Amino acid sequence: MPEILIINHYASLGSGRHSQLAREMVRRGYGVTIAAASFQHKTSAQRTGVVVSEGINYIFVPTCSYRGNGPGRVTNMLQFTARVKGCLPKGYKPDIVIGSSVHPFAWLAAESIARKAGAPFIAEVRDLWPQTLIDMGVIGEKSIQSWFFCRLEKRAYKKSKHIISLAPAGDIYICKRYGTNPDKITHISNGVDIKEFDCFAQENAGKAAEILKPYNNKYIVAYAGAMGKPNQMDTIIGAAREIAAEGADRVCFLLFGQGTEVERLKSEIADMGLDNVHFMGQQPYSLIPALLRGCHLNIVAMKNIDLYQYGISLNKLYVYLASGNPIVFSGKASNDLVRDAGAGISVEPEDSKATAKAILKIMADQAMAQEMGRRGRRLAEESYDIPILTNKLENVIARCLGNEIN
Repeated sequence: MPEILIINHYASLGSGRHSQLAREMVRRGYGVTIAAASFQHKTSAQRTGVVVSEGINYIFVPTCSYRGNGPGRVTNMLQFTARVKGCLPKGYKPDIVIGSSVHPFAWLAAESIARKAGAPFIAEVRDLWPQTLIDMGVIGEKSIQSWFFCRLEKRAYKKSKHIISLAPAGDIYICKRYGTNPDKITHISNGVDIKEFDCFAQENAGKAAEILKPYNNKYIVAYAGAMGKPNQMDTIIGAAREIAAEGADRVCFLLFGQGTEVERLKSEIADMGLDNVHFMGQQPYSLIPALLRGCHLNIVAMKNIDLYQYGISLNKLYVYLASGNPIVFSGKASNDLVRDAGAGISVEPEDSKATAKAILKIMADQAMAQEMGRRGRRLAEESYDIPILTNKLENVIARCLGNEIN
């Protein structure tokens, strides 16, 4: 069976997209190596050397520590790109190399390694560069940075044997902007390992119950994920304020995760005198399923930007679906899973009043809430379970090797 090398700067040991896909690939007989940076962006921990876990070889490329999203993070990216090839075992020759962006420098490293090995290079597009940075207001559309990232993006799409887009309509952007053949692009979203989710939920039910014990008499709205500028936490905090103003003191918001916006949000909540929002800190993924099962409703909010016309593929959303809880989604995307599956209530982006109203509506109708949760769970099982997504990846790999699976 083929040997697969995945270049993902931010890959996590044992969890996340590539660990879950790799685990399933190993079960099917493939060899899989994942190269990631030694420094973990979410936890600020350093990892070293080579680790073998569940049959997957993890190689941690030495990179500097940093804080925030400043020059230190850029240096970290460049170090990873420059060093990853040298960290591979002597004589190692992959059959397929997958370069996964969060940043596009990973594509350069993957292309170089693939070329030396005489292997096909697959460009996986997690974020559309530079359009993501432009729409988020980080760089200007006509800036030097935009021009530079466009060049990297164009090169990756040209040099790759195939392109994997996490966004369902990412092919529209890629084909329109660069004239890429649509047959070269396959959509493989993020997803959730249902079997793993249920196992974690059962194993850690007691630990989760202890964490949630202070809120036993509350209706718990849960957020689990990063808390940076793209995550539009202000809409969620605004909804909490609206609900407090309504006098619905049974509702509380538990926010699981970390990010650059946390300290600002804590300060603003203190200034507003809100006591229905609680920051629960970063939790290991193994605890999240049990924590969500102990809550009543899940929430996600997004900025109102044109980028989402190409769709979204949020990790947290698939985990929410697996939890069997109803979801309130504040956003505008071409693929609104919550609305289309009837898994909750969708409202306009950046609308705290509508978000609060949706939460109160679901809380008031338990039968409706349970049915929404069942629909979401069914969608996760039927369309976004990791073995289903692995089938798609396996077919892409077979196509690149000239042996397409029927």
